[in-house]
Amino acid sequence: MDMINLKPIRIAIVDDQLLVRTGIAKLLSEFRNQFEIVFEAENGQEFLEKLTSHPIDIVLLDIEMPILNGVKTFKKIVRENIPVKVIILSMHDDPEIAFKLLKEGVSAYLLKNCSIAEMVEAIEKVYKVGKHLSPFAENTIFSGYEEQKNIEQIKQHNSLTDRDLEVLMMICDGLRSEEIADKISASKKTVDLTRTKLMRAFDVKTSNALMRVCIINGVYIPRTNEEIEGGFNAVEDARRNRRMTRLRGEI
Repeated sequence: MDMINLKPIRIAIVDDQLLVRTGIAKLLSEFRNQFEIVFEAENGQEFLEKLTSHPIDIVLLDIEMPILNGVKTFKKIVRENIPVKVIILSMHDDPEIAFKLLKEGVSAYLLKNCSIAEMVEAIEKVYKVGKHLSPFAENTIFSGYEEQKNIEQIKQHNSLTDRDLEVLMMICDGLRSEEIADKISASKKTVDLTRTKLMRAFDVKTSNALMRVCIINGVYIPRTNEEIEGGFNAVEDARRNRRMTRLRGEI
């Protein structure tokens, strides 16, 4: 990008790790004529507060932060129509998270292990045309579209409801009918009927076979016991929301 006679691109770096923020700032400082690091922030709330008096063009935004995480910060930017382009810079190479955020309008999704050349390219491209797709993001969009299409076909063909899909997730988590019934405030008989309906929809005869088919087709991604028991951090919340949203055909 030719920056001669143009003002530098104004950037904010938002990450709860000081070493990450200073490291990125130092790398980008090598491009003084192109970029200006206006400010840094350790969470979304601090970023939004500083933004009121320090206008920027682009924010490099981490996902997992205390107080106000990157996902909620991005949604607030969109909801309040704040004129800032968002580049997610995350350590999480989870296609579900990336697909959701790209679909909802982030300008780019970069992994923290990307090269400085890729970061510079992304910033310049986002500033110039509003979007940049890294190889990871391109693969994410393609795989996400294919999985969504397959799941939507299954859902429509078998008349599955949101409750059916919710039960499906818990079956794949390995929960018994009694446990599922307690979580969704239904009877064990209702859950068993739903289980039968799901096995018929996926053309299998056992719950284990149902789980296997869901994993193979990308409908379900195995989770740890901690995740199943509710110990979600911001990233795992986003993952689960991504699965359920995709299953409902909302994306």
